[in-house]
Amino acid sequence: MIHVCGIKRITSTRIPHWHQVRSYIMPAVSKESPTILFWFRQDLRLHDNPGLCAAVDAGRVLPVYILDDDNAGPHRPGAASRWWLHHSLHALNESLAGSLLALAGDPGTLLPRLLESYPITAVYWNRCYEPWRMTRDRRVKQTLTDAGVEVRSFNGSLLWEPWDVLKADGDPYRVFTPFYRKRCLTAAPPREPIAPPPAAAFVRTNAAGNSIDALELLPRTRWDRKLEAHWEIGEAGAQARLDGFLDHGLDGYADGRNFPDRACVSRLSPSLHFGELSPNTAWHAARRERDDHNVDVFCSELGWREFSHSLLYHYPELPRDNLQSRFDAFPWRDDNDDLERWQRGATGYPIVDAGHSGCAGNGGAGSGTVSSMRTWRTTARAGNGSRAAAPTPRPISGSSIPSRKARSSIRMAATREPTVPNSRRCRTALCTAHGTRPATSWPLPALNWDNTTRPRSST
Repeated sequence: MIHVCGIKRITSTRIPHWHQVRSYIMPAVSKESPTILFWFRQDLRLHDNPGLCAAVDAGRVLPVYILDDDNAGPHRPGAASRWWLHHSLHALNESLAGSLLALAGDPGTLLPRLLESYPITAVYWNRCYEPWRMTRDRRVKQTLTDAGVEVRSFNGSLLWEPWDVLKADGDPYRVFTPFYRKRCLTAAPPREPIAPPPAAAFVRTNAAGNSIDALELLPRTRWDRKLEAHWEIGEAGAQARLDGFLDHGLDGYADGRNFPDRACVSRLSPSLHFGELSPNTAWHAARRERDDHNVDVFCSELGWREFSHSLLYHYPELPRDNLQSRFDAFPWRDDNDDLERWQRGATGYPIVDAGHSGCAGNGGAGSGTVSSMRTWRTTARAGNGSRAAAPTPRPISGSSIPSRKARSSIRMAATREPTVPNSRRCRTALCTAHGTRPATSWPLPALNWDNTTRPRSST
């Protein structure tokens, strides 16, 4: 472990587990230090969290998570994603020793109210790259800046920023191979993972009624219980899956990932999506493990995730429109009966139905079955918790293009493994959104200045 600009960076072969690192996480911030609000979003971890580390360096930290269904609209998480989020937030809160303030509503309204309730001098967060999130963040940043509050954002989700990976003429790439091979691999390597905050004091709010459970993320009908045995959700579980993959899944990954009957997938997709594990941690852990074709292929799959974010950033209409307009006339059969059979995993095509069986049984499917299922576009979610009418199937930005060249040029990383933003499309095709959320009560109780906390082991 070495120190760089006051920040500890992990240089060992494996990232240590929490029982190994908590010895150097100690409170060292006075009551007179500035209070920085750190807004957790898709970065539910302590390790390799640039925004959180910067907040801790600047003062005492009020950690906040906001469930934002208001701005998400049709992109709000489905029931399976909400189930995962519930447990991930609890794991994060345990690592923060119970200091996470969980709220629900529009951050553009809630964050200014927090400024009125608490002596906050700055708001930090790690950047998100989905179009609706970027629009919201620009609006929130302007509101906070106008109020005289410092706002800082950081890259805690990507190996390379989308605006840094461009062609020589300044245009974004639309084909994966040159994006990754010609630009990413010739650019500066991804930064090394950052250790958890070396000196952190987190502020408790004792905000009754604003707990994680009050977000009501769990489904009313507890179909989720059958998934619990198959996943350890949270940062510690993500690290354990990465370690297990490096030990047992990396051998033969290059070919084995294409066979659903082989255990050669990392199962890191949900953890990357929710930010329980950073791509930098996965990238460098694999590179340190060995230097062979399997590692190159695994890192290129992380590259597909980067490519997906780049496409979303540069082409925000991509969730609705084809990247190449010539595919607008691609023929689709409008058959709601067949769509419902696909949703139930009863198409009669074994590889497709096996993928749905895996999603319904243990929350995961091999990359081969996911790729076979990607030809349908449906969310079948309704805001009131009931199933919406099945939409007319359409291609998802080239996800069912007959030409291999066209497919590779525009297909989203959600069809690959590890999967990426909105990977719930594969995991939750049968699930409906939980449409209710509790109102956040105001005013919030005062900060408990005598009860600062430090992170503790989440294992």
